[in-house]
Amino acid sequence: MKRLALILALALCAFPAFAQNVKIYVVQDGGGVIERPGNVTPQEAAVILGDNAPPAGATGIVIERGKPARWTDLTPAQVNAEFGGNGDPVIELFPAEDDPQTPIEIFPEGDFEDTGDGIVLNAGNWSGNITNQTTSGCPAGTEDAVNGMIADLNGSIIQGTIDATFTPARMYPQFNWTKTGTNNWRGELSIGDNGIGSRVQSIVSIRSPDLIQMVQQVNITGLGNCASRTEVDLVRRN
Repeated sequence: MKRLALILALALCAFPAFAQNVKIYVVQDGGGVIERPGNVTPQEAAVILGDNAPPAGATGIVIERGKPARWTDLTPAQVNAEFGGNGDPVIELFPAEDDPQTPIEIFPEGDFEDTGDGIVLNAGNWSGNITNQTTSGCPAGTEDAVNGMIADLNGSIIQGTIDATFTPARMYPQFNWTKTGTNNWRGELSIGDNGIGSRVQSIVSIRSPDLIQMVQQVNITGLGNCASRTEVDLVRRN
């Protein structure tokens, strides 16, 4: 599970700022584009977009409603002019709708129902099984990349110990965890402060001595506010 957390938190999300980071151009309905700074290099953006590498000379990504995200090697003024704008585009450091302080509910209907009495997990070999996965708001071309990042979790053996002393903080130490019930926890991790960033939320519930259920949602801002929600069962095999 720690591997899953690292994939979601690093491969999908914002990376530390480097020189010559990619620029994000968001096409506006009234013409022109808004420029957002990206906290990823072109090579890292290629990972997010599912490409092997960025095209030669590419310095930005154009996000246009209803169309696949695409690379561009044009200057900011040229990109703005391409969509009917004049001069350099307005730079929007962080749009209000992508404010990481705004809560994003993973379960609008509530968390897992608490089972009441404390459940003691049986020690043994545990494996992960993806039971459901959905994406929304992702530019075309990114959905397969987002889903594919965690596909190898399905049926794989969970590394590390799961036993009577289990807490999700042992698997996800980088998350901030709140215990929400006798057998339930909610955790959160935010990476990036502008441009492309992410907010990862997870709820974990012990359902029986041999079953842990988890839902994890990743919201990637700056690329259409792409969201990926994955439901996973952790099952003791023997």
